[in-house]
Amino acid sequence: MLKNNKAFTLTELIVTISMIITLVITWAFYGRGHVKVAMLNEGRLFADQIIAQEKNYFSNAGTFLSMSAYTTKAPALFIDAKTNKYFTAFKVAYGGDKKLTVIVKDTTNNDDNNFTDVKVTAVYNPADGSIVYTDAMN
Repeated sequence: MLKNNKAFTLTELIVTISMIITLVITWAFYGRGHVKVAMLNEGRLFADQIIAQEKNYFSNAGTFLSMSAYTTKAPALFIDAKTNKYFTAFKVAYGGDKKLTVIVKDTTNNDDNNFTDVKVTAVYNPADGSIVYTDAMN
């Protein structure tokens, strides 16, 4: 009589391992796209937060607060970039075109996703209240 062994055959192990490898490779390609979308959404939310604080500052001071260099915090706006995962620096410019430009940038140099030069630009037009976003990711 044959014994009823409860072990896996070599064929079953190879099939299982190949299925796992296929799933991991598929997840790597699709997961990376989701990380990009999450990063850009975080950048837009951070830019929206800065614009909201700029509007509040404008209602009190009568002008927008401009910063010519990238910074991590703006105490006058109650903004601290350390609360963000990806976008850790920002600058704000109020130009002659009467539009407020907010640029948020990734300065963490995260190697887990290999993204460099990630930047979201939001241009706020006080005349009509519109915001136009431009995303840049390499």
